[in-house]
Amino acid sequence: MKIKDYIKAHDDFTSLASNVSRQLIFSGIAFIWIFKTTGTNSTFILPNELFLPSSALILSLCLDLFQYLVASIIWYFFYRYHENKRLDITEDIDIEAPAYLNYIINFFFYTKIISVLFAYYFLFNYVVSKICFN
Repeated sequence: MKIKDYIKAHDDFTSLASNVSRQLIFSGIAFIWIFKTTGTNSTFILPNELFLPSSALILSLCLDLFQYLVASIIWYFFYRYHENKRLDITEDIDIEAPAYLNYIINFFFYTKIISVLFAYYFLFNYVVSKICFN
């Protein structure tokens, strides 16, 4: 395979991982919503054991947004820089982008995935504790 094929495979798999993690985030939030309790005056109370995973899921949603927001800003300024640098923009030329531009985007991606896994670890522990000890 050519290097472009490996890059495309990487992009395809990270895109799929982002989609799956987003579905897991919403599923985890729905799961937590089911296990909330109702206090006085119809207020909702989150069990203490679900505070950490719910926080991690909310963080994951924020990281998901930041990943795409930062990527769009980085690539916008990258192409605007190169567009303004050239006078003839009718010719579509190949431009090599520095690898470090993806580092911050990848940071948000991997941190998001870790945060989802962290949340599901604690959700799993919560379910096991309810099944085994109740």
